[in-house]
Amino acid sequence: MSNLNKTVTPIGPGRYNYSKSDITGFSRASTATYFDDSGALRIASVNEPRFEGGQLVVEEQGTNLLPWSACTDMAGKGTTPPTCVATTVDGFPCSAITFDQTMTQGFAGCRADRSTPGMTAPVTLGARYSTRGYIKLSRPLVGSEQIQFLFTGASGLGTFPITAANSADFLAGFRPAIPPAVLALGTGVNYPVVTLASAVFSPLVVYCCNAQIEQAASISSYIPTAGAAVTRAADFASLIQYLAGAPGSLTMSIDGNVISVTGALRDPLTRAVIISLFTWARARADDQLPGDERMGWWGDTYPAAAGDRTGSRLWLLSRSTITATTAQRAREYAQEALAWLVADGVATEVIVQAEREGLSQISLWCQIVRGDGSRIDIRFNDAWSFLNGI
Repeated sequence: MSNLNKTVTPIGPGRYNYSKSDITGFSRASTATYFDDSGALRIASVNEPRFEGGQLVVEEQGTNLLPWSACTDMAGKGTTPPTCVATTVDGFPCSAITFDQTMTQGFAGCRADRSTPGMTAPVTLGARYSTRGYIKLSRPLVGSEQIQFLFTGASGLGTFPITAANSADFLAGFRPAIPPAVLALGTGVNYPVVTLASAVFSPLVVYCCNAQIEQAASISSYIPTAGAAVTRAADFASLIQYLAGAPGSLTMSIDGNVISVTGALRDPLTRAVIISLFTWARARADDQLPGDERMGWWGDTYPAAAGDRTGSRLWLLSRSTITATTAQRAREYAQEALAWLVADGVATEVIVQAEREGLSQISLWCQIVRGDGSRIDIRFNDAWSFLNGI
């Protein structure tokens, strides 16, 4: 791909202030969850990007090892066990765990857990695990009151305490309780637990749902399970970036009107044409290379449809002499790169011309015929200088 005034940049795992219009490519081979602006849990379809709080979510592959992520079956344990009732709160199936002032504090005294066979997750000695549950409280904690969320069993993992200092965070709705990631100290099975760590002064209901355990350094977005571990595929995303003032800047006109590339990107069809022509597609096995690189975009390793490729082979001409044959090859490469517009039903016809202008320029002209019969003429003035960075 060009390294002058345009790059198509892969996006690593994280959260980004990008909109859908900023993304040039996205794929994910599975569904995935996210929380919308109202706090509702949503499921994004295969290859659908996720946005939370206005940010694009990009994650590596993750697996929830807990076979039943819903916590509706938690049971009271200990010398003074709490009562546990399956219910639904704020749209989430969960367990309502009631602690009161008559109960004995501590893991052995009062806890709710999911140690039932088949409800536990395997852990391996020395591996690092991250865990999370979603918690909501019926009232704020006061004084020395404290509850803890943790995963335990063959190996006690990290603990998340809820005290008077942070309990207000868990009143309005379910919020994540995320213990620190730790190395497992044994091999066996682990399960989620809510413990009365310090005595309460009045009845307290703790609602628990959406438990997750991953063999990873940090916990990822919620992965629902219902009988077996589930793997969410990795997100692959990229965006196009234009660097203002770089040499080889590309000028263009649309329907005869000169326009900046930045302005052109606001129109989805024009943006698609720019990306298709000036992202460098991987060279074919029989192509003669202008250098040592075969170029190509890494995202094409995971195409949405078999055989799909992003970009054009125009870059192969970057060290060619301008001749009538060179202009003809430029037209063929551009036509090839835009063929998907017709194949995908975006346009009914695409016409491309490459014109030699003097001794040192080649310009590209594209006419796109939309389904309604309307046409758009896009001309890239002196595309040759852009290809060569001059």
